[in-house]
Amino acid sequence: MKGPAQMDSTQKRISKVFKFAAQGLNIGLSTKGGVEKMRNLRNSKGFTLIELLIVIVIIGILAGVLLSVLNPVQQQNKAKNGTIRATLDKLALSTKSLQAASFVGQVATRQEFTRGAGSIATSLTNTTLTCDGVTTADAGIAHCYFQISGIDLPTGTNRGCDTTGYRGTSTDSGNCDFLFVRDPNTNGFRIAAKLHGETNTMMYQYYESGNAIVEGFYNCTSGATLTGAVSSTPANCTVE
Repeated sequence: MKGPAQMDSTQKRISKVFKFAAQGLNIGLSTKGGVEKMRNLRNSKGFTLIELLIVIVIIGILAGVLLSVLNPVQQQNKAKNGTIRATLDKLALSTKSLQAASFVGQVATRQEFTRGAGSIATSLTNTTLTCDGVTTADAGIAHCYFQISGIDLPTGTNRGCDTTGYRGTSTDSGNCDFLFVRDPNTNGFRIAAKLHGETNTMMYQYYESGNAIVEGFYNCTSGATLTGAVSSTPANCTVE
């Protein structure tokens, strides 16, 4: 508890504050000198127009960077594409394991590929082929389409998912599909899928060239044709 002396000291300070405020209000606005003093006081603590514009520009740049980083749709697409890449990697590992287990080291047929993928591969009928339930023998280069349970591929029109875009039908609607291509001439295969938020396709490719093995992930534009021979990097595809 404050004593009498402390109370007097506090009251004196408060009194001085009020007296100072009163003097500020009566600084002499009626006189030219008083008005000039107030102007100088205001100008000395304000911002110039150029300074304000610089601050606005900096805030705008920071806001743009923040929105690009925190864009929820972009972040969702990035996560989905990461899942697609991981799925392609697992399917490629399964296909290479089947080839290694083969008595003659032959690339997996479409039927073997589907069995190797396990229960995650679901059948999807296209114009002439399916990966799940193929009845024709794979004597040469062949391809088919499939979907994976729980893996979300792009949906809707204008996604390039027609007969050349891994749907297998003449329409460009619904979910896109995964593509599997096998080439016994090079013991090669491709597995590909469309990406979210862009028109490109992610592809994993593997083939033998002499004593060398060429494999890796590729990013392909909408003009790439991936259903042919697996013996080189397709046009419009670049190594990731």
